[in-house]
Amino acid sequence: MEFRLYIITLLLFAFVSPVLAQTPIPSLKPLDGRVEVSMRPGTERSIVLTEFWVPIAQNQADGSVIYGDLRLMGDDQNNREFNVGAGYREMVNTALLGDGIIGGHVWYDRRLTERGSEFNQITAGMEWFSDVWDAKINAYYPLNDSKTHTQTNPNGQGAGFVGNQIIVNTDQTIIEEALPGLDLELGWKVPFLDGFTDSTRVYGGVYHFEGDKAENVTGWRTRISSDITQNILLGARFQSEDVRGSQGFLEATIRFPFGNKQSYKKQGLYARLDESPERDIDIVSNEAVTEDGINEVLLNATSGAIQNVIHVDNTNGVGTGTAEDPFNTLAAAEAVAGPNDIIYVHRGDGLTTGQNAGLTIDDEGQMLIGSGSSLRFDGSRFSVGNGSTISGSAAELIAANSLGGPSITNPGGDAIRISADNVLISGIIADGASQRGIFAFNNTNTTWNNISVQNLIAINNTFEGVRFETNGTNSEISNIVARDILVDNNSRTGLLVFANNRSVISGANVSNITATNNGENGIWIYSRFLTDMSNVTVNNLTSNNNGLHGLSVFVNDTGTMRNINVSNANVSDNSTNGMIAFARNAGILEDLNLSKITSNNNINNGILIESRLNNSSLNRLTATHLVANNNQDDGVLIFSNTDGNLDNIKISNMETKDNTLNGIRVSANNNSSFDQTREPLKKTLKEFLLPV
Repeated sequence: MEFRLYIITLLLFAFVSPVLAQTPIPSLKPLDGRVEVSMRPGTERSIVLTEFWVPIAQNQADGSVIYGDLRLMGDDQNNREFNVGAGYREMVNTALLGDGIIGGHVWYDRRLTERGSEFNQITAGMEWFSDVWDAKINAYYPLNDSKTHTQTNPNGQGAGFVGNQIIVNTDQTIIEEALPGLDLELGWKVPFLDGFTDSTRVYGGVYHFEGDKAENVTGWRTRISSDITQNILLGARFQSEDVRGSQGFLEATIRFPFGNKQSYKKQGLYARLDESPERDIDIVSNEAVTEDGINEVLLNATSGAIQNVIHVDNTNGVGTGTAEDPFNTLAAAEAVAGPNDIIYVHRGDGLTTGQNAGLTIDDEGQMLIGSGSSLRFDGSRFSVGNGSTISGSAAELIAANSLGGPSITNPGGDAIRISADNVLISGIIADGASQRGIFAFNNTNTTWNNISVQNLIAINNTFEGVRFETNGTNSEISNIVARDILVDNNSRTGLLVFANNRSVISGANVSNITATNNGENGIWIYSRFLTDMSNVTVNNLTSNNNGLHGLSVFVNDTGTMRNINVSNANVSDNSTNGMIAFARNAGILEDLNLSKITSNNNINNGILIESRLNNSSLNRLTATHLVANNNQDDGVLIFSNTDGNLDNIKISNMETKDNTLNGIRVSANNNSSFDQTREPLKKTLKEFLLPV
């Protein structure tokens, strides 16, 4: 219904006014301002309403008043509304209707809904009061009519495999709309209650609000309102409609100051000049789901195409690579996989059958996901065609972790080899390869971005468990992520990050790593021969019982390494040193930050900081909260030798007990230097005694 129809209706209602004549009355008690507090407990919600009614100008001789009205409403569903209005009433007489009061009022309304929408509205109404009958009409016109919201899908947000696609339920888009509308009410005074109350009236009415996107709201109302005294009103209300259902309220209103509201028994019709105007307590709104988010196809964020998933399950037949009919070998999946595809490997029988010839990831954006990790919605890799997202960690699961994950091996080389950028490996076991478990190797003189290896196990491999390497001029890997990994019982190093031969590694985040029982280093961060490695973080590391060092940060042969941060590491029980930070043979190691390192029970030193040969340099070391106990050489050894340089070393809050040689030893030999320009050595040694 258009708003102009409401205006026409009001004008028709007002058309009778020319036939009305004023009814002079004797001087009566002036109308006074008051405050009303109304409580309305209801079946669907409960409301508290405060109203301030104030006469602005009045004429007792002809029975007219101009008044102002302010209302504040709140309910237990976080709706809040503010109404400010002004009105005019006048006592009249007409041959058709007899004595009565005609009035009109206009309002500005503002509402904050439970969803947080703010709506503004203009309301206009007209009314007719008599001793017996009442008629009231109101029109409502929103000034801003809709707000868009996102809500969690009530059907759940789990995703699943269908064919070679992933189907997801996304968040839903909701339009909350303020509706223009009209209500009409008729009232009747109940005469047989006159002996018990000041005045009791019953009302019935209808309403209609017109939605643009939301469903129309049409219903009926009834209420009873009883002024027990001029200070106390009791009543009840009920309304019903298809959209919001049925709801009822009880009502109790108290008026302050006592005696300010006119008494109908004492003043008759004149007392109705200061009645509170009746109008809808809310800016009426309704909602429409404009995007239901049901069974949306997952897209690849890079290509914008439907995300292709190739399935492998070594207990199936030959298969076609769909979720319902997987390939039974990795080789079949590798043959058809292209850029941005997912190869999803189900656990199968848990053995390496069909998965024992290794796998090469050589297409940009390709992902190898095993059932040993939970596949989740990743906004950097995936999107949805409707533009919505999947919210909440529990809702993001496409496939949950299954016990153990699939095993992959290769008796003739690497279990998994990465030779492209923007690659993700997760949820597999790389076990027993004749070379490396996982090997990301860039010797292409190009830059690879975003190589991520996570949530996996690399064990029993002849070389490294996991190895990232750049080799050759302008070969670079930017943003390596290695996290939530177990590297155990590999013949060489558990996890190696290696820049070699004029190459670059820029950004590596190595976190939540357990490196045990490896033949050489648990973790090795290594840069050599005119390379540049920077911005490496090692956090939450457990590296024990390895054949050489628990953690090695090593720059050699004119390499450069900058901004290396190690924190929360336990590097104990290793066969050589717990941790070494080593600049050698013109290598430069700058800005090394160590925090919360525990290095106990190692065969040699707990922590070794060394610069050696050909003007190698280790600059700006900051170390705090170190524990180095029960090591068979020194707890902490800081050593420059044979033209090495150590510059600006600061160590604080350290515990060293029961080491065979020294708790801490600082030494500079053979034309080497130890320059403590910012922290005098005496002060630094004093800080060693502070508790951890």
